[in-house]
Amino acid sequence: MAAFWAALAFLTVVPAGRRGPTEALSASLAYFPWVGLLLGLSLAGLNWILGAVFAPGVVDALLVLALVAITGALHLDGLMDSCDGLFGVRESAAFEALLGSTKSVALILAPVLSRWAIVYAVVAFPYARPQGLGTAFRPSGRSEFFLASVSALAMALVLGRIWGLWLVLAAWLATWLVARMVLTRIPGLTGDVYGAINEVVEVVVLLLAAPLSGLYAGVLSW
Repeated sequence: MAAFWAALAFLTVVPAGRRGPTEALSASLAYFPWVGLLLGLSLAGLNWILGAVFAPGVVDALLVLALVAITGALHLDGLMDSCDGLFGVRESAAFEALLGSTKSVALILAPVLSRWAIVYAVVAFPYARPQGLGTAFRPSGRSEFFLASVSALAMALVLGRIWGLWLVLAAWLATWLVARMVLTRIPGLTGDVYGAINEVVEVVVLLLAAPLSGLYAGVLSW
Protein backbone atom coordinates (compact mmCIF):
# COMPACT_ATOMS: atom_id res chain seq x y z
CA MET A 1 0.00 0.00 0.00
CA ALA A 2 3.01 2.31 0.30
CA ALA A 3 2.92 2.85 -3.46
CA PHE A 4 -0.74 3.89 -3.41
CA TRP A 5 -0.19 6.35 -0.58
CA ALA A 6 2.83 7.76 -2.41
CA ALA A 7 0.68 8.33 -5.50
CA LEU A 8 -2.07 9.94 -3.44
CA ALA A 9 0.37 12.21 -1.66
CA PHE A 10 2.13 13.27 -4.84
CA LEU A 11 -1.00 13.95 -6.91
CA THR A 12 -3.10 15.60 -4.20
CA VAL A 13 -2.70 17.68 -1.08
CA VAL A 14 -3.45 14.66 1.12
CA PRO A 15 -0.45 14.20 3.47
CA ALA A 16 -0.06 10.46 2.92
CA GLY A 17 3.67 9.88 2.79
CA ARG A 18 5.01 12.09 -0.01
CA ARG A 19 8.57 11.55 1.21
CA GLY A 20 8.47 7.79 0.89
CA PRO A 21 11.32 5.65 -0.49
CA THR A 22 12.29 5.88 -4.14
CA GLU A 23 10.93 2.36 -4.73
CA ALA A 24 7.48 3.50 -3.57
CA LEU A 25 7.56 6.51 -5.89
CA SER A 26 8.41 4.34 -8.87
CA ALA A 27 5.77 1.74 -8.02
CA SER A 28 3.21 4.49 -7.40
CA LEU A 29 2.77 4.97 -11.15
CA ALA A 30 0.51 1.92 -11.21
CA TYR A 31 -1.91 3.74 -8.93
CA PHE A 32 -2.08 7.08 -10.75
CA PRO A 33 -5.38 6.20 -12.50
CA TRP A 34 -6.86 5.12 -9.17
CA VAL A 35 -6.00 8.46 -7.62
CA GLY A 36 -7.59 10.01 -10.70
CA LEU A 37 -10.69 7.93 -10.00
CA LEU A 38 -10.88 9.32 -6.46
CA LEU A 39 -10.51 12.84 -7.83
CA GLY A 40 -13.18 12.20 -10.45
CA LEU A 41 -15.64 10.75 -7.97
CA SER A 42 -15.07 13.78 -5.76
CA LEU A 43 -15.81 16.11 -8.68
CA ALA A 44 -18.91 14.17 -9.67
CA GLY A 45 -20.18 14.29 -6.09
CA LEU A 46 -19.50 18.02 -5.84
CA ASN A 47 -21.27 18.57 -9.14
CA TRP A 48 -24.37 16.82 -7.78
CA ILE A 49 -24.31 18.73 -4.49
CA LEU A 50 -23.50 22.15 -5.91
CA GLY A 51 -25.99 21.71 -8.75
CA ALA A 52 -28.80 21.71 -6.23
CA VAL A 53 -27.79 25.17 -5.02
CA PHE A 54 -26.00 27.11 -7.77
CA ALA A 55 -26.51 27.91 -11.44
CA PRO A 56 -24.59 25.70 -13.92
CA GLY A 57 -21.98 28.35 -14.72
CA VAL A 58 -21.19 28.85 -11.05
CA VAL A 59 -20.99 25.11 -10.50
CA ASP A 60 -18.49 24.71 -13.34
CA ALA A 61 -16.26 27.46 -11.99
CA LEU A 62 -16.37 25.92 -8.52
CA LEU A 63 -15.46 22.51 -9.93
CA VAL A 64 -12.33 23.96 -11.50
CA LEU A 65 -11.41 25.65 -8.24
CA ALA A 66 -12.05 22.43 -6.33
CA LEU A 67 -9.76 20.45 -8.62
CA VAL A 68 -7.03 23.07 -8.28
CA ALA A 69 -7.40 23.00 -4.48
CA ILE A 70 -7.38 19.20 -4.19
CA THR A 71 -4.30 18.85 -6.37
CA GLY A 72 -2.51 21.86 -4.94
CA ALA A 73 -2.34 23.37 -8.46
CA LEU A 74 0.48 20.90 -9.14
CA HIS A 75 -0.28 20.35 -12.81
CA LEU A 76 -1.47 23.86 -13.56
CA ASP A 77 1.89 25.08 -12.34
CA GLY A 78 3.55 22.69 -14.75
CA LEU A 79 1.38 23.90 -17.59
CA MET A 80 2.13 27.55 -16.88
CA ASP A 81 5.86 26.89 -16.69
CA SER A 82 5.77 24.89 -19.93
CA CYS A 83 3.66 27.06 -22.20
CA ASP A 84 2.73 30.16 -20.18
CA GLY A 85 -1.00 29.42 -20.33
CA LEU A 86 -3.87 28.58 -18.01
CA PHE A 87 -6.39 25.91 -18.95
CA GLY A 88 -8.80 26.63 -16.11
CA VAL A 89 -11.00 28.81 -18.34
CA ARG A 90 -11.08 26.16 -21.04
CA GLU A 91 -12.01 23.50 -18.47
CA SER A 92 -14.97 25.66 -17.38
CA ALA A 93 -16.03 26.01 -21.02
CA ALA A 94 -15.75 22.26 -21.50
CA PHE A 95 -17.89 21.64 -18.42
CA GLU A 96 -20.64 23.81 -19.90
CA ALA A 97 -21.02 21.46 -22.88
CA LEU A 98 -21.63 18.45 -20.64
CA LEU A 99 -25.06 17.47 -19.43
CA GLY A 100 -26.62 14.78 -17.28
CA SER A 101 -24.92 11.43 -16.88
CA THR A 102 -22.35 12.30 -19.54
CA LYS A 103 -21.03 15.08 -17.31
CA SER A 104 -20.63 12.72 -14.37
CA VAL A 105 -18.75 10.20 -16.49
CA ALA A 106 -16.53 12.90 -18.01
CA LEU A 107 -15.77 14.38 -14.60
CA ILE A 108 -14.58 10.95 -13.44
CA LEU A 109 -12.69 9.90 -16.57
CA ALA A 110 -10.87 13.22 -17.11
CA PRO A 111 -8.70 12.83 -13.97
CA VAL A 112 -8.32 9.08 -14.56
CA LEU A 113 -7.05 9.39 -18.12
CA SER A 114 -4.95 12.48 -17.48
CA ARG A 115 -3.09 10.71 -14.66
CA TRP A 116 -2.68 7.65 -16.88
CA ALA A 117 -1.24 9.99 -19.52
CA ILE A 118 1.50 11.00 -17.07
CA VAL A 119 2.40 7.34 -16.59
CA TYR A 120 2.57 6.81 -20.35
CA ALA A 121 4.75 9.90 -20.77
CA VAL A 122 7.12 8.79 -18.01
CA VAL A 123 7.57 5.33 -19.52
CA ALA A 124 7.52 6.12 -23.25
CA PHE A 125 9.69 9.25 -23.48
CA PRO A 126 13.11 10.23 -22.13
CA TYR A 127 13.53 12.48 -19.13
CA ALA A 128 15.37 15.71 -19.80
CA ARG A 129 17.62 15.80 -16.74
CA PRO A 130 19.98 13.27 -15.17
CA GLN A 131 18.60 14.25 -11.77
CA GLY A 132 15.30 15.61 -10.52
CA LEU A 133 11.99 14.49 -9.11
CA GLY A 134 11.00 12.90 -12.39
CA THR A 135 13.88 10.41 -12.21
CA ALA A 136 12.46 8.94 -8.99
CA PHE A 137 9.28 7.97 -10.81
CA ARG A 138 10.94 6.17 -13.70
CA PRO A 139 10.09 2.48 -13.23
CA SER A 140 12.65 -0.28 -13.51
CA GLY A 141 10.26 -2.28 -15.69
CA ARG A 142 6.95 -1.91 -17.50
CA SER A 143 4.71 -3.58 -14.92
CA GLU A 144 3.58 -0.22 -13.48
CA PHE A 145 2.57 1.00 -16.93
CA PHE A 146 0.73 -2.25 -17.67
CA LEU A 147 -1.22 -2.10 -14.40
CA ALA A 148 -2.05 1.57 -14.85
CA SER A 149 -3.18 0.96 -18.44
CA VAL A 150 -5.39 -1.99 -17.55
CA SER A 151 -6.98 0.05 -14.76
CA ALA A 152 -7.60 3.08 -16.98
CA LEU A 153 -9.02 0.97 -19.82
CA ALA A 154 -11.33 -0.92 -17.45
CA MET A 155 -12.62 2.32 -15.90
CA ALA A 156 -13.18 3.88 -19.32
CA LEU A 157 -15.05 0.82 -20.58
CA VAL A 158 -17.22 0.44 -17.49
CA LEU A 159 -18.12 4.12 -17.24
CA GLY A 160 -18.18 5.21 -20.87
CA ARG A 161 -18.58 1.95 -22.77
CA ILE A 162 -17.33 2.22 -26.37
CA TRP A 163 -17.05 6.01 -26.32
CA GLY A 164 -14.98 5.72 -23.16
CA LEU A 165 -12.43 3.71 -25.12
CA TRP A 166 -12.35 6.44 -27.77
CA LEU A 167 -11.50 8.87 -24.97
CA VAL A 168 -8.55 6.64 -24.06
CA LEU A 169 -7.35 6.84 -27.65
CA ALA A 170 -7.76 10.62 -27.61
CA ALA A 171 -5.81 10.84 -24.34
CA TRP A 172 -2.99 8.76 -25.82
CA LEU A 173 -2.87 10.85 -29.00
CA ALA A 174 -2.86 14.14 -27.09
CA THR A 175 -0.03 12.89 -24.88
CA TRP A 176 2.00 11.69 -27.84
CA LEU A 177 1.56 14.97 -29.70
CA VAL A 178 2.56 17.12 -26.72
CA ALA A 179 5.57 14.92 -25.98
CA ARG A 180 6.76 14.92 -29.59
CA MET A 181 6.37 18.70 -29.79
CA VAL A 182 8.47 19.12 -26.64
CA LEU A 183 11.13 16.72 -27.92
CA THR A 184 11.66 18.88 -30.99
CA ARG A 185 12.84 21.62 -28.63
CA ILE A 186 14.53 19.87 -25.71
CA PRO A 187 16.06 16.38 -25.37
CA GLY A 188 13.49 15.05 -22.91
CA LEU A 189 10.42 15.70 -20.82
CA THR A 190 10.40 17.40 -17.42
CA GLY A 191 8.07 17.48 -14.45
CA ASP A 192 6.54 20.67 -15.82
CA VAL A 193 5.82 18.90 -19.11
CA TYR A 194 4.13 16.06 -17.24
CA GLY A 195 1.92 18.67 -15.60
CA ALA A 196 1.15 20.25 -18.94
CA ILE A 197 0.24 16.84 -20.39
CA ASN A 198 -2.11 16.24 -17.49
CA GLU A 199 -3.96 19.50 -18.10
CA VAL A 200 -4.10 19.09 -21.88
CA VAL A 201 -5.52 15.57 -21.58
CA GLU A 202 -8.11 16.67 -19.02
CA VAL A 203 -9.39 19.35 -21.38
CA VAL A 204 -9.35 16.98 -24.37
CA VAL A 205 -11.42 14.40 -22.48
CA LEU A 206 -13.91 16.99 -21.28
CA LEU A 207 -14.27 18.51 -24.76
CA LEU A 208 -14.75 15.18 -26.53
CA ALA A 209 -17.01 13.45 -24.00
CA ALA A 210 -20.21 15.14 -25.16
CA PRO A 211 -19.82 14.61 -28.93
CA LEU A 212 -18.52 11.06 -28.56
CA SER A 213 -21.30 10.01 -26.19
CA GLY A 214 -23.85 11.65 -28.50
CA LEU A 215 -22.41 9.83 -31.52
CA TYR A 216 -22.50 6.51 -29.67
CA ALA A 217 -26.10 7.09 -28.62
CA GLY A 218 -27.00 7.96 -32.20
CA VAL A 219 -25.44 4.75 -33.53
CA LEU A 220 -27.37 2.66 -31.03
CA SER A 221 -30.64 4.33 -32.06
CA TRP A 222 -30.23 3.38 -35.75
